[in-house]
Amino acid sequence: MSSQLPKTRQSQAAYAAQLRYCCVPPKSQNEIAEILRVDKATVSRLIKYAKDSHILAFSVMLPRELTLEGQLTRLFGLTDAYVVPIVPPKGEPGKEVFQRLLGQAAAQYMESSDSLIKPGYRIGIGGGATLRNLALALTHDRFAGLHISQLTVETHCDAFIDEAPFTLTAILYAKWRKDSHASAAHPLYIPSNLEEAPMSTEKYRVFRESVIGKAEELDTVIIGIGSAEISSPTESFSHTLKTSGVTPSDLKKQRVVGEICNRPYDEEGRDLFDFFAEKNPLLRRYTDGIELGSLQSLVARPARVLAIAGGEDKLRAIRTALRCRFVNHLVTDSNTAEALCEMP
Repeated sequence: MSSQLPKTRQSQAAYAAQLRYCCVPPKSQNEIAEILRVDKATVSRLIKYAKDSHILAFSVMLPRELTLEGQLTRLFGLTDAYVVPIVPPKGEPGKEVFQRLLGQAAAQYMESSDSLIKPGYRIGIGGGATLRNLALALTHDRFAGLHISQLTVETHCDAFIDEAPFTLTAILYAKWRKDSHASAAHPLYIPSNLEEAPMSTEKYRVFRESVIGKAEELDTVIIGIGSAEISSPTESFSHTLKTSGVTPSDLKKQRVVGEICNRPYDEEGRDLFDFFAEKNPLLRRYTDGIELGSLQSLVARPARVLAIAGGEDKLRAIRTALRCRFVNHLVTDSNTAEALCEMP
């Protein structure tokens, strides 16, 4: 995916503000001018415009890309899309900034919507770094009278416990606890020096009954979308697959393009979790999650299934998830949105 330069003044100002104040290390005005293909004086004016229009405050308030939102909604039959301009990530520091800004944008979207979350709703949430940033950015006491549950259960080493679905469920409950309830199957914590510590049979049974068995009763689902890449040691999904014996060649043979709630799927949208679990019995002892067919049923009901995802490495995964109707709400960045609209 080639990075598209922002076209509107708002988008240019948002890019300039991110490059100057969010990048690690921050870009100089000369570097920003080169990236945006403008002169240094224009960069100064864009930064001033960002401040004057409240795009740049204590945080970067990302403007919506309404044209792209309309294109995505029409092309994939979405109920709604929320698209914001975010500088494409480069390297691990850039990826962390990207995840933080996308999570903050999703929080802004959820809190401005009058339909995603209402008193009495049953809310399900997945895991991952972007969803963790969403949970942290949401306002305390913004919602009340909810039932919150996790959508996956898995073992965790210490590197991933802060973005586990159980942790995110606890964060949301702590923020929205007024008249709310939470149910979660506690993850089995694995010290990083241990290779095998599969979840107990009882833990698995409780999760299946309390979450998976009632998945289609949910009113709003909040998920991330992962790519098929399992070589990165920072990905919880990668860790789970490797520990249970699933290899990159196994994914390639089955044409896996992505995963949702630790359930890998191919270009046709087929849920391949059971396929891999039959060949690698440890997989089901390490993780389980809401079936992709349940997500499709929720979309058809219709409930609100919100995916928060972006980035070049996730294009095929996101496109398949949209095309196969796993989700009906999407929060993403403008580069990803443009690429999705242009894909054959």
